[in-house]
Amino acid sequence: LEPIVINDSGKLIEITIHDVANYHASQVNKKPQICVCMACAFRATQLGISKIWSDEIPARSEIVIISKLPTPGSRDCFWYVTGTGPGIETKTKGEFKIVLPDGTEVTDMSNKNLKKLSKNNTLDNFMFTICRKSTNECFDVVVKKDVFPADFFELRKK
Repeated sequence: LEPIVINDSGKLIEITIHDVANYHASQVNKKPQICVCMACAFRATQLGISKIWSDEIPARSEIVIISKLPTPGSRDCFWYVTGTGPGIETKTKGEFKIVLPDGTEVTDMSNKNLKKLSKNNTLDNFMFTICRKSTNECFDVVVKKDVFPADFFELRKK
């Protein structure tokens, strides 16, 4: 995957999927790995940025991400991109929140709470909204139904 390039108060930053994996590892105290949720979040961010900003490089402070996916891997990707997560050196911050498909906003983004919430994930959770703050222009990224095998979510519960 190509890196996500953002402007952090005049400094161009290239964010790779490996950067996100390393950040995720620091948040969950495990070795770096790229999980399904992180990869979906990273790709959704790339797509949303390309649709809204086209060839422009977005300012980090302009990026707003609303995710329906309550998982540590996706959270850490979005935290890293928006600069809103703990331990991220940044001059500016975007915005990130998780709003479940039923409209409930997740305020406790701890690993323990997200793991509990994610046990009930369905395809409906794999929806992400990427927005440009100054214009309120948004793009919804929805994972296609055929991306996951029919029994994926049942197997994931086990």
